[in-house]
Amino acid sequence: MPAKDRYHLEVVHALRQAGWQVSDKPLNIRIGERDLYPDILAWYEDGRQIVVEIKVFDSDYSAVHHLMEVAGQYSVLPSRN
Repeated sequence: MPAKDRYHLEVVHALRQAGWQVSDKPLNIRIGERDLYPDILAWYEDGRQIVVEIKVFDSDYSAVHHLMEVAGQYSVLPSRN
């Protein structure tokens, strides 16, 4: 399971301040044979739910490079050979 991002606690605090309930348990989403570990699962009293993935870009790479890293991380469909 991945480590928590630098701003994890700040995001949780902001969600709670906005009225969301936030799970303290790690979230595991299995798609096919792949496991994903999003950072936060939250729900609102009206039944809405959200899954939050936190990304911190603290390097000098371009925005396109960062987008490719994030999109590639969540490419969950198996390749077709």
